[in-house]
Amino acid sequence: MLGGVDPDRIDVVHSGVPVPVVDRPRNWRKECGWPANTVLCGVVGAMTVEKGIGLLDEIARLVPDESRRAVRLVLLGGASAGMSTIGGIESIRAGFVDEVHPAMAGLDVLWHPATSEGLGTAVIDAMALRVPPVAFRVGGLPELIVDYRSGLLVPPGDVSAFANAAALLVNDAALRERLGAAGPQRAELFSVTRMAHGTYQTYLRVLGHYGKENTSARQQLRHER
Repeated sequence: MLGGVDPDRIDVVHSGVPVPVVDRPRNWRKECGWPANTVLCGVVGAMTVEKGIGLLDEIARLVPDESRRAVRLVLLGGASAGMSTIGGIESIRAGFVDEVHPAMAGLDVLWHPATSEGLGTAVIDAMALRVPPVAFRVGGLPELIVDYRSGLLVPPGDVSAFANAAALLVNDAALRERLGAAGPQRAELFSVTRMAHGTYQTYLRVLGHYGKENTSARQQLRHER
């Protein structure tokens, strides 16, 4: 639209990902020997600057002390390094895992501190698995997450706001439950099925319009003859 294209000629078809199905979530508390009442927060994906890994320590340190004591961090991606501490929070750097969806389903909250993002596959998967995400309002993430309905969004690069949002979900189990319950329906909008249907409908509309133009042109040509 900013490029001067008529909005009536624009169709938006979101990229889609397969909907994950998990029968048995991974039990991180049991594996790591963590208390049953801890809140498991996870970071999923490439552990790069763009994905916000450099902000993780600062975010963790800004989480209020009471909330930080209740949190454990699970990092899924990058190199495996076992048990560690990030910003004063006990953590496990599990690295890339073969069965990532059961690993994600074992989380309570997704931390997605990416400073730039396109599709946000990890966010879609998390919502589908009823794991509410916290993310910066960057790239395509505002299209995925409905703030306070399927997750929490904070201003770009505001690590203090991110930490506060993370602490809110740590402290409010009812809010985690409500956002998580809304996740699957939201994630369905970004499924492969919806993407294929949207693409198909766009082709039908374009080809139908093209066919009408050709018919009108042929009729005009016959009339001129």
